[in-house]
Amino acid sequence: MDYTMERFFSYREAIEFVSNHRSIAVGNGLVFFLLFSIPLIGALIAIPIATAASTITVLRILRGIPQPDSGFL
Repeated sequence: MDYTMERFFSYREAIEFVSNHRSIAVGNGLVFFLLFSIPLIGALIAIPIATAASTITVLRILRGIPQPDSGFL
């Protein structure tokens, strides 16, 4: 999320944004961790996927586009 937020927010605003959207930050970090734990190929796929996912999510929030329902809850 930091990659995208540094273009839109100051340091304090970024911390507030992550605090307000903690579940998205934790979810993205968890997916990154799980992908990164795959030997050898994990490092190749985890970084671009996590960056793309967090960028898309942050931009959707900033533009007011509703997040898709995951169907879990």
